Amino acid sequence: MGTKERTKDGRGNFPQTAVDYNILSNMPFRDHHWAKPDERPHLKEKSPRGRKVPAFLCKDFDIINNRYLDNHSEKLRQEKHVNLLEATDKHMAKNAYDPLVGKFIDPYREERLKSIDHTREVEIAMRGNAQFPPSYKGRETAAYGILSHETYDADMLRLFDTMQKERTDRYKNRYIVDHNFHARDIKGDHIREVRQLNRVAPERYEEQRRRGYDIIDGKGYGPGAKEKHLHDAYPKKRPTPWEKAESTGLAVGCPSPLGIRRSFRRLFPQLRQGLWRGLTT
Repeated sequence: MGTKERTKDGRGNFPQTAVDYNILSNMPFRDHHWAKPDERPHLKEKSPRGRKVPAFLCKDFDIINNRYLDNHSEKLRQEKHVNLLEATDKHMAKNAYDPLVGKFIDPYREERLKSIDHTREVEIAMRGNAQFPPSYKGRETAAYGILSHETYDADMLRLFDTMQKERTDRYKNRYIVDHNFHARDIKGDHIREVRQLNRVAPERYEEQRRRGYDIIDGKGYGPGAKEKHLHDAYPKKRPTPWEKAESTGLAVGCPSPLGIRRSFRRLFPQLRQGLWRGLTT
């Protein structure tokens, strides 16, 4: 468009006309303009508007033979498809829900409704779990379905198994302690019985051995067929003072007479006087 140079007062550089052609010659500025060809304004190309023809003016169908003029089979198939889509749209707008089967006809709407219901159920369950007391949240049925046998929380089940095993070990310790007490009682009974038997003087059984026969049936003691076997007495023979000294380790290494005297005084106070005279003479 035609423009003027900017002046000192700030005026200028504004279009002189609102059209992009010369109003006298009706020629565009690139052909008819007072400026040089390089300085002429550039015109913006304008595409013409598309011409729209109403569909009812297009005569592509012969009403006499009831056929399309071009591509009758393809256009007929396309027309059936369009009619089917229009009928489907009207049917889905009025009959979206099937009351017999209780579902939406559109699978997308049915799936979306299921998702909404599932989300609502999860929200109700979470709100209900949030209201449970702390003592009720740690129940075993919360991690395992007793009817469906489905595992909800494997880590919690392992924790329950570990606690049950530890509880069983604690209960088992009770029986171990009772068994130890019982074994100790049996051992004490054996020691007490042995002590009772050892209280019997061994001299009461030496008389029968010195006699050599049984005073009831008159059979002699010995290994023969007509002899009677004499069982050894349970009480042991009384040890001599020297055997007692050897059992205590006093005779090992030849201790001094003073050490033997002190040991004998401690072990045998009834014989210390006479035995010491025999050792020192």
